[in-house]
Formats: sequence, C-alpha cells, structure tokens
Amino acid sequence: MRAEAHLHIGRAKGGKENCISLRRLPNYQVEYAGTVVLSDVRFAVQPSGLKRFREEGQKNVHAFVRGSLVDSTTNRTVPSDTLVVREAYYNPAVTDTFVDKETRHPLSTARAAWLVGTKVYYIP
Repeated sequence: MRAEAHLHIGRAKGGKENCISLRRLPNYQVEYAGTVVLSDVRFAVQPSGLKRFREEGQKNVHAFVRGSLVDSTTNRTVPSDTLVVREAYYNPAVTDTFVDKETRHPLSTARAAWLVGTKVYYIP
C-alpha cells in the first residue's frame, strides 16, 4: 500500500507521542503514529508550499516521505543496530530539500525510511 508521511511538529510540541501524520493512498485516510516504516522511498518537497512558507513565514504541510507502507505503530522504535542507517533532515528555513543531516547532500530516494517521533532515518 502506498503512503505518505510527514512529521507533525505541532503535535510534538504539544507533547503528543504520535506526531507522525500518515496518509494511506489512494483514499487519503489520515492517522497518527509514533513510528512509520516505508520502503521504496521518495523524499518530496512541494515548491509552492516552500515558497509560501518563505514568503509568509507561516508553517504549512509541503514536505513528505512517500513510499510503500511496511509498518506503522504508536510505539517509538528505532531501526535495528545491525542496519546501516543515516539521518535525514528538512527545515524549510534552511534547506530546499531533504538532506543527509551529516553531509548535507540532497536526498531524493532511499531503499527504506523510518520516521520515529520527530526524526527521519533512511537506508541509502
């Protein structure tokens, strides 16, 4: 099943555990989770939403991690220590796309991604 997820920072700041918005496609059913695992991932930033954020300074949902839904749970579980994972980062005030948090190289795809709380981990 195809899905897209984004970090719901407002929920996180409000102290809610399940701060990832998950939309199952094609019916766009929305639910909240603490952890979402996707495969065949695409990191997507909608240019018009990014432009609107920078012009108005008001947050809007315009960045997603899209892929095939593997699992979602209310528990926060990090990827296994045996996997080689990297952390992805997106901040519309600083970056135009998702980037590798350490190298700052832009990201467009990944084999898999874990959204855990307010963090995104990926397998290149």
